[in-house]
Amino acid sequence: MRLYLYSGQYQLVCLYLHTQVKRVRVRNDEVLQRTGLTSLSHLLSCQCISVFGLVARLNDDTLANVALQLHINVPLN
Repeated sequence: MRLYLYSGQYQLVCLYLHTQVKRVRVRNDEVLQRTGLTSLSHLLSCQCISVFGLVARLNDDTLANVALQLHINVPLN
């Protein structure tokens, strides 16, 4: 039987075999706290706000601005 490993899996197997180090599970929020990085959801929300501001400042006859105005004017039930 032949075992096919991807490069990341191969590295983990080698690490385990040579050092007997097992994989440790760490929660995402703990990684963010330890590293001081911001979460992906926060980065995406900032980008959405940035794109919204860019589209809102476009000329009124620009297709993106027209689509934005149509979306804003649609009543939500």
